[in-house]
Amino acid sequence: FFGEEYDLTKDNFMYTLSYDKNNYMKYDIRDDVFYSIGINYFSSTDYFISSTGKTFLSAPEAKATPMTERIVDLKKYNIDIHGDDNLYVPLTFISTLSGGIELYNVAYNTKDIYVIDWNNVLNNKDAEGNPEEHNVAYYGTDYTDPVYDTTVKRPKDLIEYNYGQLCFDFDILRGNTSQLLFGDNALISYGLDGVLEAHYPKIKEYLLSENKEDYFLGYKLLMVGLYDGGHTGVVMTPSGLGPNINTLGKEYVDLVDDYYERVTTKTVGQAAKQKKQALGFEMDAKTGFYYKYDDTTKTALIGFDTFACDYDAWDEFYKNNKTEADAPVDTDTYAYVRKCLYQAKTDGADNVVFDLSSNGGGNVGTCYGLVGLLNKGRVTGVNNETFNKYRGSESYLVDVNLDGKYDEADIAETEKFDFNYAVITTSFAFSCGNLFPSMLKEIGVKVVGQRSGGGSCTISISSTPDGMVFVRSNNLNLTNQKGENIDSGVPLDYEISVVDVSGNWDLSGLYTFNFQEYFNQLSQQ
Repeated sequence: FFGEEYDLTKDNFMYTLSYDKNNYMKYDIRDDVFYSIGINYFSSTDYFISSTGKTFLSAPEAKATPMTERIVDLKKYNIDIHGDDNLYVPLTFISTLSGGIELYNVAYNTKDIYVIDWNNVLNNKDAEGNPEEHNVAYYGTDYTDPVYDTTVKRPKDLIEYNYGQLCFDFDILRGNTSQLLFGDNALISYGLDGVLEAHYPKIKEYLLSENKEDYFLGYKLLMVGLYDGGHTGVVMTPSGLGPNINTLGKEYVDLVDDYYERVTTKTVGQAAKQKKQALGFEMDAKTGFYYKYDDTTKTALIGFDTFACDYDAWDEFYKNNKTEADAPVDTDTYAYVRKCLYQAKTDGADNVVFDLSSNGGGNVGTCYGLVGLLNKGRVTGVNNETFNKYRGSESYLVDVNLDGKYDEADIAETEKFDFNYAVITTSFAFSCGNLFPSMLKEIGVKVVGQRSGGGSCTISISSTPDGMVFVRSNNLNLTNQKGENIDSGVPLDYEISVVDVSGNWDLSGLYTFNFQEYFNQLSQQ
């Protein structure tokens, strides 16, 4: 497991894979039953950086309520385990368990085994020794040709295991959201197989077909129904939903129509285009970074469309004891926003407004770092974990002055950022674009605009036993400080319409809003 050491012991029919005495996976090969506590300990890595291991965040101080042992009947999911002196578990099953939020996975395309390493967390190197991502596009047709070969029928044992693995992923490892097209409560109550049996039997029929074209249609319809606002979806699949969608029945047509309405009217690209028109200038195409100061209202706007963390740049920064002039302000959101706060001070701003109107999310650590800039260099993230059913928290110190230490000097540095703060959200603000305003609201920052779009789970990458790769909301749900789900968006302090009289998106009101007047009114209340 990615450099970690685990102990495997056998007691009659029970095999125990232990991280330590309190965190384990147990496999009963007689009854095909799986037991586990601390599943996240089996998706550990050396955590991105092989040299210094440092970013702007300290090591976390973690706390958690007691875990509940999870017990799963693997027979229900057609997942076969067996053993002798060793334990034998299907490849994609153990890969799904050991893949983490850093988006790595081991996949099998029915011919060869591949390592999917989307964010280069396993430190892959190219011929020149530079980091490189290994995704499906990287492997190209070598990966996809066997998967998409429709001249080959799907073998019966693979069909049954493939379906069972999909049900296991979404029954056992999916986090709780509130936007699932199939219905979150239905999936929690009846499981994926139960939902399909009762409401969408043709999807199950196609998923169990030996004909690949039928299977592809079933798989795509499945992922439509599992759409949860943006965290769950296909990474690879033949294009289109097939010519027969209109013949399947009204419930299937309605499902697809609902999906397309969501994904075509709620896209970050659309919001970014609207924002560009409203502001009248170009933002950075990749990051959405921009800074705008209005001396009339003493307001600085700081915009960014992603919570990007340039781990390699921070590694070099701390390893070589660089100064803040060398901070990766062009590629890292923490470094960029930090620079903008100093610029706002120089410009004489009274108010700082973070523009998340087209922010689709990104790195949670970056989100935490930004909160720390406004909160005396301290930040605590809270989560509900749905696999072992516990509530956890991680507290960090933030290197505000970039001296490589986490100390009182960082608290003093944050006192320079004595602004009135607000954050602009729209329904396009998703994932960390939803978590950030939630955390800011809890320290007194005003949330204005349109209610944010949710997306409260972290995500994992998975692959089916026949090689289809997808991402999904996983078992770690990021919450507010009370542990409440924030997937329905962050409540507003002041609503600003983003729709014009003809019903079209119009973000201009977000940028003509007088924040100085707003804060003056608040101070008089």
